[in-house]
Amino acid sequence: MLDTTLAAAVSLFFVNSYSYLDAGLPPVFALLWSLALAPFSFGVSLFSAPAFIGAGLLLGGCMVINKRYRTGARWLIMPALVFIYEMLPINIPGPVDDAFALAGSGGVILIQYLRRALPQIIKELAAARRGS
Repeated sequence: MLDTTLAAAVSLFFVNSYSYLDAGLPPVFALLWSLALAPFSFGVSLFSAPAFIGAGLLLGGCMVINKRYRTGARWLIMPALVFIYEMLPINIPGPVDDAFALAGSGGVILIQYLRRALPQIIKELAAARRGS
């Protein structure tokens, strides 16, 4: 299952097009993977399910922004790496590593939105306003 996820994350950069349904798959996979690892992580902090689900949501959000506004595949690198990192059943004790990873991924999405998507949204709104 880990090999399949790694292959899917790598293929993000070589696929010309994906659908919005594909962008919804990382959170679904994160939920299923978290349920699969739940019996092995009771009493031992080997895996952080909320952080992995959050990484899946961030990756899915980044994929949606990338698809809608064509921001470029390089904006998927950080969220994909965080998604893979959070998927691994290796956890540094404490919430610090998860907080840094998710904050970094969230920061990339915020920069992507502000630098690449927001100008396009403003242009679309201005064009719609002139047309009506």
